[in-house]
Amino acid sequence: MPLAVIFVTEPLAYVPNTALAAVILVSAVDLFDLSDLRLLYRTSRREFLVSVSPDWREAVQPPRQQETGTVPLPPDPGPAGD
Repeated sequence: MPLAVIFVTEPLAYVPNTALAAVILVSAVDLFDLSDLRLLYRTSRREFLVSVSPDWREAVQPPRQQETGTVPLPPDPGPAGD
């Protein structure tokens, strides 16, 4: 493996990034079982959203409104010269 890294690195520098991304995407497709995801979508759409969402809270909770206000200041250390 270390020999492959040494000898393949320079030729890969001339391959466009989009081509390298396509290779990664094609190889990553086999990691997902799409038939199970289809079944989950038909069974429970909420569970499907939880399974495909990177942050499950975004899938099941409504978005929160931006909080407004001031940032609290650290406590006063007291008089100097103690």
